[in-house]
Amino acid sequence: MLAVVDEYLQARVMTASPYRLHLMVIDEARKAARSLVAALDASDLETSHIAATRARDCVGELVSGLRSDQSPELVAQVQDWFLHIQKNLHLADLTQSRTAAATALQLIEQYRDTWVALQPDVAAAE
Repeated sequence: MLAVVDEYLQARVMTASPYRLHLMVIDEARKAARSLVAALDASDLETSHIAATRARDCVGELVSGLRSDQSPELVAQVQDWFLHIQKNLHLADLTQSRTAAATALQLIEQYRDTWVALQPDVAAAE
């Protein structure tokens, strides 16, 4: 069964548009941040660390995909947004701060909402 899921995911990634790939990473970051908040609520430090690390990895992927040659001012603002998320994820992981985790989750969700709202414009440009 796991092989079928892996094949499905691989096919989904390989055929996805750049917009959809970006959304998939955002969704994975959101899922990990939600898991982080839940783990902190349950005082499960191991799970919270794993979730924080996964969320940071996803946000790092998002940052690495930014292209400053397109719109340097906008990219700088998005980088700052992501760095603020990273800071909160680190703080949540290091201090078990639910507030920092919730802030990171909220910022990821706001970014996702913005990205989804841009979908028609992004699709037209692809």
